[in-house]
Amino acid sequence: AAGINGMIGGQVVDLESENKKIDVDTLNYIHLNKTAALIKAPLKIGAIIGQACEADIRNMELIGNNLGLAFQIRDDILDIVGENQKLGKSVGSDANKHKATYPAVHSLQDSLDKVKELTFNANEKLKLYNSSFLYELSNYLINREY
Repeated sequence: AAGINGMIGGQVVDLESENKKIDVDTLNYIHLNKTAALIKAPLKIGAIIGQACEADIRNMELIGNNLGLAFQIRDDILDIVGENQKLGKSVGSDANKHKATYPAVHSLQDSLDKVKELTFNANEKLKLYNSSFLYELSNYLINREY
């Protein structure tokens, strides 16, 4: 999750994409290999250590991808509508740096809708498990302000 097939690979493509118009596939690659990979890894590792079946391991991967992508898209949204004090950075910094963001490729409303969709999908999978923590975390992502 942290190497060239994860965070580093996503970060390299992210940096290479600055000041360029990118397609949806490239944007998804960046987000899935940066944030989502780091959220998916502990969920999958926990399932493996707990000797879960293949279906449960796969569900943890799907939950991690959904939560990670929702987290990153919400982060992109907050760079547009957030508050400097809460974020700890200047709102609009992604646009100023010409970063590849979900709202830059899709509309702000489509980005908000995507966060809701991804969170709903994660929650549907989480219903199979008794994990109030992950369920609460998933719901928190929809409305977080920082």
